[in-house]
Amino acid sequence: MVEKFITVPRTNNDFESYVKGTFSNSEVALPVRSLSLKSNRQFQTFLIKEKSSIDKPSVFVILLSMVRWHWLGFALLPLAVVVGHLYFSGFEIYWQPALFSLGSVFCLFCSVFMFDDYYDHLNGRDILSTKTGSQVIQRGWISPFHVKVLALAFLVIAGLLGLPLVMQGWENIEIFILVGLACVVGFSFQGRGFKYQGWGDFWLYLGFGPALMAGYCSVAHRHIVEELIAVSLTLGWLAVLSIQTHQFENLMYDDMRGRKTFISRLGFDRSQKFLQLSSFLAVLFVGVTVIYLAPLWFMVFSFPVVGLGFYLARKIKRLRSPLSSQLNGLSRGFAALHALTAVIFLAVFYALGGL
Repeated sequence: MVEKFITVPRTNNDFESYVKGTFSNSEVALPVRSLSLKSNRQFQTFLIKEKSSIDKPSVFVILLSMVRWHWLGFALLPLAVVVGHLYFSGFEIYWQPALFSLGSVFCLFCSVFMFDDYYDHLNGRDILSTKTGSQVIQRGWISPFHVKVLALAFLVIAGLLGLPLVMQGWENIEIFILVGLACVVGFSFQGRGFKYQGWGDFWLYLGFGPALMAGYCSVAHRHIVEELIAVSLTLGWLAVLSIQTHQFENLMYDDMRGRKTFISRLGFDRSQKFLQLSSFLAVLFVGVTVIYLAPLWFMVFSFPVVGLGFYLARKIKRLRSPLSSQLNGLSRGFAALHALTAVIFLAVFYALGGL
């Protein structure tokens, strides 16, 4: 079949079938990017191709892309820090509920990212920019409809893995449930999620920081350990900082679509100053946390984090426009900073366990 273009008004009855990929069993409709605001808001042009003509990677690569592998550390590394601290400190660990809740958290965040992909595709955010979402839909690797099906499947699996903990009345399990519901409700509804209301970052902070680590610690150990609360404040902060820099990278496209994240509400200049200040404060807080947990000389553990954090802050300061090439890879730099910080805390807990 010869490729063809078709432009469909958003008010057309067939528009939904094209944008969701359900219009044909043998063809795929790839959205064509346009910088025209009128085009984006009133109609959409699609490139119609045979599904068999799409060059797809393996199913594993597609799934890995959809779950944002470079962001999975925000959910999994805090859990590793919890287990590491409990193990190195000689605390009792209840492995069965710990593994069940680990699987539940993994599936929950996979579901949230897939829902995010699906709804950002429907409202056009991932069409404007190649740097948003996983881009598996825009490349034709998988239809939006099947992304939603997978998101629902992972959400059900997350619930099933957490069900035994609920039935056993595990202590503080309600923390997990509330955070899970907040993440799904806040980030899985088209244009109405918390992230477009300007305060979604608060839920991200809880979901990747204090609530996640406190809830998991109470499941794995049946009690919340004070030291882990201090660590959770730092890791949650760095996770949100990475996501905010990702929003900063796509500031122009969010503004074109009228999507009001916290960063887009600030605008370029104020966001730049905010992220620079937040970067400095975050890495300083890492040092303060290390001093709180351990003797003063352990401060040397935080030097790599401080160095990388200051480098990223200076990189933000040198930016001159929302189209600067220096923006590329900025959010992944902060994701690396988050991962490095988690490793540093594990090293501190290991060293303290040997004292």
